[in-house]
Amino acid sequence: MNDIEKKMLEHGFTGKDLRIFRHYLQKDSLLTHLVLLHELRKRFLVMLMMSFIVLLFCLFQQAHDGDDSWLPCLLTFAIYACIAWFMTPMGLAFKAFRFLKKYA
Repeated sequence: MNDIEKKMLEHGFTGKDLRIFRHYLQKDSLLTHLVLLHELRKRFLVMLMMSFIVLLFCLFQQAHDGDDSWLPCLLTFAIYACIAWFMTPMGLAFKAFRFLKKYA
């Protein structure tokens, strides 16, 4: 276990998270912990921005069409949230974002 992994364990990452990191590091020999952390941070920020845009769209639609459009808006946001959650490991991405914010 190297210094970065020790710091990661001290600041919220679990053993399972580190196993996931090691798995991706073994698949691609050019990756390092910092590259993977930065990639997860980028994914987190993009998904956060996209979620905000979809939420704004839903709120605009609600305001424009009135009370009849709340169900389609809610379904749209729920479907998007499910897709975003599976495309980006949000828990791990948030931990990477928080870790890099503190140490980068």
